[in-house]
Amino acid sequence: MEIISVKITSVFETGAGKAKANAVLGRFGVRGIKVCEGKSGLFVAMPSYKSAKGKYIDIFFPMDKEAKEELAGAVLRAYAEKQAENAAANGVEVLLDCKVTGMEIKDGKIQTVNTTKGDISAKWVVNCAGLYCDDIAKMAGECDFTVHPRKGQFFVLSKDTPVKVSHTILSVPTKNSRGTLVIPTVDGNILVGPTAEDLEDKTDKKTTKEGLDFVTKNALALVPGLHMEDTITQFVGLRPAREPEGYNILVSEKVKGYVGISGIRSSGLTVSLGIAKYTIHQMQKAGLELTRKNGFIKRREGIVSFADKSDEEKARLIEKDPLYGKIICRCEQITESEILQAIHRPVGARTVDAVKRRVRAGMGRCQGGFCSPLVIEILARELNVSPEEIRKRGGVSYMLEK
Repeated sequence: MEIISVKITSVFETGAGKAKANAVLGRFGVRGIKVCEGKSGLFVAMPSYKSAKGKYIDIFFPMDKEAKEELAGAVLRAYAEKQAENAAANGVEVLLDCKVTGMEIKDGKIQTVNTTKGDISAKWVVNCAGLYCDDIAKMAGECDFTVHPRKGQFFVLSKDTPVKVSHTILSVPTKNSRGTLVIPTVDGNILVGPTAEDLEDKTDKKTTKEGLDFVTKNALALVPGLHMEDTITQFVGLRPAREPEGYNILVSEKVKGYVGISGIRSSGLTVSLGIAKYTIHQMQKAGLELTRKNGFIKRREGIVSFADKSDEEKARLIEKDPLYGKIICRCEQITESEILQAIHRPVGARTVDAVKRRVRAGMGRCQGGFCSPLVIEILARELNVSPEEIRKRGGVSYMLEK
C-alpha cells in the first residue's frame, strides 16, 4: 500500500475522539479517519457506519495486518506532528511569544503563573530560563544569586574552505571558558570561537572588531593556514554566568512547587538529559506523583533532507511530492517541501530564523541573500499573513519595512 500523504483535518480537546484525518493512498483518497484514545492509548479508526444492529462497520479498511499497521502509524505520526514535536505529541502544550510577568504564591505554595497570554494554574513550576532565570527566581521569592551574560563571538567558515579539521581542536581552558576552539560541524562548516566577555546587558549580541580579532589570532595559532577569509557569517551567543558559580538545582522548601535550575552554561546541551532525570528524581522525593503514560509516542519522524539523497532517491521523493523538485535555497539545496514541513510541524517555524534552524535554508555562503525573499513569501502564504508581518527571529525583528 502506497501512502502518499496524511493530513490531520481536525483536533479535539475533549472526549475519546482526538482528531480526524484524510489520507491519499495510491490513487484513492480516504476521508474521515479518526484518531481515538482508549484504555491502552491512541488507536486509529477507519470511516464506518452504524448497522441496524447497532454495530459499527468499516467502510474502507486495509486488507492485512501489515497494511493496517502502516496506515495507523502514518496517521498517528501526522497527529503527533500536528500536536507539536515529540513532547507535544505526548500532551505538552507549547506557548510561543509568552513572557512570564509574575507568580502568585499562597500559603507557601505556587498557585498561578502570570504571563502575557493569561494566567496559568500550576502545582509545579520549573525555572530553566537560562540568562533570565534570576528574574524568574525573584518572582518566586527564591533568589540568592545573580546571572550576567558572558558573550561568546564566533565565525562560521564555508563548507568549501580548503583547510579542514577532523576533530575539535581547543586551546588551554581559562577560568571563564574552555578557550578558543576550531570545530568541524556535522554539516561540513567549520566553527571558530568563542570569546568569553562578561557583560551587564542581557541583550548585547553585537560582534566587535576586538573580539573577532582575538578569535582569529588564537584560531590561527591552533591551525596555521586556516582560511578566515572563507567566513560566511559571525554571530554572538550569551552564556548565563551565575554568581556564586556552579550548577544549582533547587527544589524549594520555602516555596512548595518551585524548582530552580541555574548556572548551566555551554555544557547544558550535553548534560540536559541528565539534569532532567536528576530534577525529576528530586521532585519525586519532594512529593511529585508520576504515572507512566499509556500510549507514549517514543519516535519523532524527521524531515527528509533532499540534499543528502542519491539521484535515484531524489527522483522518488519528487515523484511522491513534486515540491521536493522546487529548490528554494540553492546553497544548501533546500526544497519548498522541506520548508512547508518545517512550518506545518508541531511547534512549527514562524520566523525566517526558525526555518533556517530546522532545515538550513539560508545557512549557505550567501546567508539567505537569494532565498530569504522566497522564504518570507512562503511563510506569509502558509501562515495567511502579510509579508510585512514576517519576522527574522521574534520580537520586532520584521524583515520588511511596514
